[in-house]
Amino acid sequence: MLELFNEEEHILGMKIVGGDHRLQNYSSVITLHPEIIDGRPGTLVIESFVVDVPEGNTTEETCYFVEALIKCNLKSLADVSERLTVQDHTDSLIQV
Repeated sequence: MLELFNEEEHILGMKIVGGDHRLQNYSSVITLHPEIIDGRPGTLVIESFVVDVPEGNTTEETCYFVEALIKCNLKSLADVSERLTVQDHTDSLIQV
């Protein structure tokens, strides 16, 4: 469930309550921060989370699972962002 959305401040909060999976009572907040990376404009994405440790799992296993999921999501976000940047650049060249 979307818990917090602030487009102006670039903050997104979500919560997954209950369920028969490894993200029981998962809550996260994602913030976006403009940065200069290697001399180019970029975005630093920070995600913090809280999750219950399911029965039969350790805290380390649960954190590893969630961190792997976050890395996968960030990689997908980066891929989409880079494609959109290239597309915008190509579109602006075509219009010239």
